[in-house]
Amino acid sequence: MAVGCGGGEPLPPERVEQQIERKLLEPVGIGGTVKCPDGIEQGEGNDFTCEVTLGERVEKVRVIQRDDEGRLNFRPLPSN
Repeated sequence: MAVGCGGGEPLPPERVEQQIERKLLEPVGIGGTVKCPDGIEQGEGNDFTCEVTLGERVEKVRVIQRDDEGRLNFRPLPSN
């Protein structure tokens, strides 16, 4: 999965949230709300965690930046 955002600017959380919805939730027919942090610095290898609310449950997704252009990989984290 990739998101292009242009180097140097913070990664817009809304764009990441939309990509998580499109790549992880929609293919399996799950509705949910995604929230990612503001002020995400772009850079290869940087990572951060977004929260996905599914009804009463909150799951976490690790987002890893593949490069400084905003291309991302997503990895759901195990539930506690």
